[in-house]
Amino acid sequence: MDPAALVKRARREAGLSQESLAARAGVTRQAVALIECRARHPSLRMLTALLAAAGVQMRVELEPLDADVRREIEARRADPEGAKDVLQVWGSLFAIDEVVCRVEGVAAAALLGAPVSVPAIDVAFADTDATYAWLADQIRSAVKVRADGADRPIDFGLPRDARPADRERDGDLVRARIAAACPDGRFLLDAWFDTLRARMTTPEEVARHVVVATSRGPISVQPLDEIVATDGDVARVLRVMREPGAPARGAPGSARGTSWAGPPEGGTS
Repeated sequence: MDPAALVKRARREAGLSQESLAARAGVTRQAVALIECRARHPSLRMLTALLAAAGVQMRVELEPLDADVRREIEARRADPEGAKDVLQVWGSLFAIDEVVCRVEGVAAAALLGAPVSVPAIDVAFADTDATYAWLADQIRSAVKVRADGADRPIDFGLPRDARPADRERDGDLVRARIAAACPDGRFLLDAWFDTLRARMTTPEEVARHVVVATSRGPISVQPLDEIVATDGDVARVLRVMREPGAPARGAPGSARGTSWAGPPEGGTS
């Protein structure tokens, strides 16, 4: 049972705001907000009062362990809008197929079929000349690169227009500036569509991936058994997906391979 999901669903189906629900239940709006964002776990008495304020009541039934997660996984596999946010961001990256990279973390889990929300998209790039030349092109296209935790982007001083012969020179400049500002190889890519958390690593590490075929083309993602989640709900979903016999999405392959067929448009399921 997920109290946060229960309260949020009941409130929305009743057409109530957090403030209205709180007033009906005799609690503060902050209490409702904390429960819905999982920062506070309500007592059974408070949960019952909140649901009653939304016009519903709770009925407890026993079911096999993790049955709720399995239902969500199956529903996610049939959802044509699954991982839509990840796909929209991926499709906005100019010529991303030119570089060797893989999606990691929760975003990778979502592409592999996990019914999870994606707070941020993590991407590991192979530390190669081609990657830095591609980054130079992105920077000229108004993408900003900044160190994690920094407010201002790194000043690369790249010209807006460049000849193909200049790409290697500009890539070397980007490599040197990132190395100086981000010695751990981690940085943020800020664009109009979203912010990506990026890191540079060896081509060998990026080569450990599975390939998911989507409406945006094949995407290389971190293997399921390598994904680490700090969020308890996400970790539970990953645990169930790793169980023997669980349906798997994606298969080992190169960045140009395919593994499963996505829908014509709009999603990965």
